[in-house]
Amino acid sequence: MNKMSDENYISLKEFFLHKLEEQERSLTLARQSLEKRLEGMNEFRAQLQKQEGTFVTRKELDIILNTINKDRRADISILISLLAIIVAVLTVFFKL
Repeated sequence: MNKMSDENYISLKEFFLHKLEEQERSLTLARQSLEKRLEGMNEFRAQLQKQEGTFVTRKELDIILNTINKDRRADISILISLLAIIVAVLTVFFKL
């Protein structure tokens, strides 16, 4: 049987301390990674909130569309009136 020298062995305490240090390093790296990811998510959330401020609300859009529709109806009424006048003038003109 091969006997290994004492220098190849570490104490149980040293073994667990080493494992604990490895776990602490892993935990630190995981925490840093999570914090970086959360910072990115917070930046994205802030960007969405900033962008949200530029959107038109439903109420504002309804007001705008109603105004446009009223203007269009008024324009159509004017065009119909003008067309009626033109037809009347042409009717009188061609009857002479």
